[in-house]
Amino acid sequence: MNDKTLGILIFTISVLAMIGYFCWLFLVPEDMVILGKPLKDWALIVPVMIIVYAFLFIVAWIGWAMASTPPPLPLTKKTSEEEEENKQNGSTRENSPIYQKTGNCIVIGPTLISWGIFCSVPVWLSNR
Repeated sequence: MNDKTLGILIFTISVLAMIGYFCWLFLVPEDMVILGKPLKDWALIVPVMIIVYAFLFIVAWIGWAMASTPPPLPLTKKTSEEEEENKQNGSTRENSPIYQKTGNCIVIGPTLISWGIFCSVPVWLSNR
């Protein structure tokens, strides 16, 4: 099934559903009763219930994801031996070609992180 056919099918089903819902809400006889409520009332109850349940399902899913996700591992500080080794190798963050710090501005590759985004633009443009 190509995209055009699928689009026509979705459009047709949507229009038929709108017409059916309009008839269910406004044109149904008043004497039709299901579970003690007129059929017209069910036209409002069912969609509201679906929306509320969908929202609560999403909230429950977020809660389950938060509860079942293990906590992040604690960050370990570099020991003085690792820092000295990095200094000897010259592999510090400040020496990295993608990291530069100038005043209150930090330029990391193409991403600008600064107190004011415009204070980094001249530094970033001069490195191009």
